[in-house]
Amino acid sequence: MAALVCPGAAHAAEGGAGDAAEIVVTAQKREQRVNEVPMSISALSGKELADKGIVKPGDLEKSVPGFSYTVSGYQTPVYILRGVGYFESSLAADPAVSVYVDEVSLPYSAMTIGAGLDLERVEVLKGPQGILFGRNSTGGAINYVAARPTAEFGAGMRASYRRFGEVELEGHVTGPISDTLRVRVAARTDQGGDWQRSYTRRDSLGAKDLLVGRAIVEWTPSAAFTAQLNVNGWRDRSDNQAPQLVALIPKTPANIPDVPGTFLYPLAPANDRAADWNAGRSLRNDNSLWQTSLRLGYDLSSDISLTSITSYADYSRYAPIDQDGSTLNIIDSLDVGGIKSFFQELRLSGKTDALTWVFGGNYERDRIYERLTSFLGDSTGGKIAGVRYNGAQANNVQIAKTYALFGNAEYEIMPGLSIQGGARYTKADRSFDGCSGDVGDGRFAAAFVALQTALKGGRSPVVPIAPGECTSLNANLDPARLVTTFNQDNISWRAGLSWKGEGGLLLYANVSQGYKAGGFPTTTAATLTQFTPVSQEKVVAYEAGFKVPLWDRKIQWNGAIFRMDYTDKQVRGIIPDPVLRTVQALVNVPKSKIEGAEGQVHIRPVRGLDLDFSGTYLHTRVDDFIGLDVFGLQRNFDGSRLPYTPKWQAVADARYAWPVGDSLSAFVGGHLTYHSGTNAQLGGVPVVAIRAYALVDLNAGIESADGRWKAMLFGENVTNKYYWNSANSISDVVVRYAGMPARYGVSFSFQY
Repeated sequence: MAALVCPGAAHAAEGGAGDAAEIVVTAQKREQRVNEVPMSISALSGKELADKGIVKPGDLEKSVPGFSYTVSGYQTPVYILRGVGYFESSLAADPAVSVYVDEVSLPYSAMTIGAGLDLERVEVLKGPQGILFGRNSTGGAINYVAARPTAEFGAGMRASYRRFGEVELEGHVTGPISDTLRVRVAARTDQGGDWQRSYTRRDSLGAKDLLVGRAIVEWTPSAAFTAQLNVNGWRDRSDNQAPQLVALIPKTPANIPDVPGTFLYPLAPANDRAADWNAGRSLRNDNSLWQTSLRLGYDLSSDISLTSITSYADYSRYAPIDQDGSTLNIIDSLDVGGIKSFFQELRLSGKTDALTWVFGGNYERDRIYERLTSFLGDSTGGKIAGVRYNGAQANNVQIAKTYALFGNAEYEIMPGLSIQGGARYTKADRSFDGCSGDVGDGRFAAAFVALQTALKGGRSPVVPIAPGECTSLNANLDPARLVTTFNQDNISWRAGLSWKGEGGLLLYANVSQGYKAGGFPTTTAATLTQFTPVSQEKVVAYEAGFKVPLWDRKIQWNGAIFRMDYTDKQVRGIIPDPVLRTVQALVNVPKSKIEGAEGQVHIRPVRGLDLDFSGTYLHTRVDDFIGLDVFGLQRNFDGSRLPYTPKWQAVADARYAWPVGDSLSAFVGGHLTYHSGTNAQLGGVPVVAIRAYALVDLNAGIESADGRWKAMLFGENVTNKYYWNSANSISDVVVRYAGMPARYGVSFSFQY
């Protein structure tokens, strides 16, 4: 364990041996060298991101220990830090790891696809970050810092081509309009051919069609005032990935005679490209986001500044999804929805010789609409009270309003010894208006009329249900909508002590408390009890760590140990139902915990050679939870590991560059990512196990001595490792989502 070191050091890759230039970060809403911040941070410069091929949030797995990325069944990204995450597919699901661009929130994970465009750096903050970054950052926060407009004209481009005909093009133009006005415009497009192949017919899937853009206008009429307008957006018309069908387990065995062909369907072979989906049905998305933000900064004095951040975002989703990995309608979906989000923050910050402080407040209003249509015609679950139906819909509108006041301060008690502390009060109000219904053909409505008839047994009148009307049953077994509110508040806080010694040594210890908001699920609910909101979850985190440069700064060694105590962790689970025996719903796990250590060592022994090794160890455990497993059986889950929490994660990276003549430099590099085994379900259900995997990437190329251009050959997953990072048991199927097979390519970049 002593060899473990925590991420925190970030070095300018272009520096020479012993240079070890550190990235300046704004993790505490002020500029600091990353190795002076008393918390665990991974920071990567724009050049490092480009060298490692990190262009999307999920790519951070290549360089950030303890970070995991996967997708839900509805293709919503799920980000996990140190085992803290939230695997939920609803569009309105609040994440446990929050994502920001220039401190502007992207409050829901589905909105984050284009965050990695044209960056100066990215900062990944570990542990609860609720004081300065707000709600829903119990696992941590990812802050992307966009490249700013420059005082001189500049331009750049990057192009790459890889296996399956995938093409990536990115470029930017920057420069002054006048002495006080600067502009930067950047864009990227990802286009590519199909990589998945049907194993039952001649068909393919997996095309990419993503366009991302951003324009930043910066105005500095005086030394004391700066205004920055950021207009950005993206449009995604890529194919949704089809899962691999690995098992068939009937949800309602008595209905197997209705769908005999379902359980004769061939399972997917153990091949990363093999999958299946409905023939003739397009799985192409039509998702988009546009966002505009205005940041105003004014120095009231040499020591006090005022900052205002205003943003508005509009997200739209049209996502056809095949969840069963077959040509049948066992469980296929169409998810349509949208998010409109307004955010305003105002804060004051200042400093004296010994005290640095910030306090402020913010307000956010989100309106989320979602209509989830599920097609179940070939499922044993597609029958109620003897009436078969083809599909059902879940519709809801949610409005979330969040109010917060926060403050944070750091005081130097004596030279080198500082104390930090802060708190945030958050009030979260959420309204819900929704129900379930049929797809307009009247069959689901007819099934629920039959169900009412059977349940009421003539004791009370049966309420007729027209096609398209609500079918969810209330406590009186009558169809109804649920219109309700759910309001909670909390206080997040953080306290810490740090000591800066000679030679750059930093020791620190922190304790913090954070909350993730409660909310409602989007689900095809037989009864209104399925819409019962899940309560907010609380994480109390303890962390102690060090950051130390060694050997004349040729080595940077950082380490941390941590513990997080969960109260009311939110998971999608199974609850009893008076109508259908068991149903899916959101549930709280009363008590659970995470313990671990992580770290990183960066070595630059000679000029041109960079070695980076990092790892994370996690021990997770449920301490108090009795509930139903995926088969509807009551279990005591005490002692179970939390889902999607591999015990070990490791990253190793090596790069060597050497001069070739006076004007060129050559380089070679390699990268290893390792995840130990984990499970997609609470309780370690074998059919949804995720086995251990290691991925190897390689690259080699040449670049100009001044860094203006670079040409590179690269390979990703060069061993063609078959792996998956997500699995699910739903309806009558068990499926997994395979990772990408081996890909090889070439890239070229140029800076002017």
